[in-house]
Amino acid sequence: MRRNTEADFWAKVDRSGSSCWLWIARPNSKGYGELSFGGSKQKAHRVAYTLLRGEIPEGLHLDHLCRNRLCVNPDHLEPVTLAENIRRGITSYVLRTRCKAGLHDITDPSNIVSGAHGRQCRACKQISRDKYNARQAATS
Repeated sequence: MRRNTEADFWAKVDRSGSSCWLWIARPNSKGYGELSFGGSKQKAHRVAYTLLRGEIPEGLHLDHLCRNRLCVNPDHLEPVTLAENIRRGITSYVLRTRCKAGLHDITDPSNIVSGAHGRQCRACKQISRDKYNARQAATS
């Protein structure tokens, strides 16, 4: 199997347009660029940072200052602690006023439930539960 080279990596980055350098190959399930590089699977933004800025300090994570997971521009990446990265990410979630589906108001804490799948909109969770129960009833 052929290993990806630095040239192969940069061929998958679009540096035209905005200040974000966008990963144009297929993203992973969480929306980040990912590739096999240096013999292992790595996130594209980490590869770009390492190629242009050097090693990421041990124990630190890269925060996308532009909030764009496909951006690999090292000027948009800042090494921070995991706690700081999480804190910064939560801010955008806290500012949301509608659920993921965009159907329900989530500014009222009573509209949010916590469970095995994290925080969820109470109304969406009930809709999902009702659909599941209907499927179960139909197969009985």
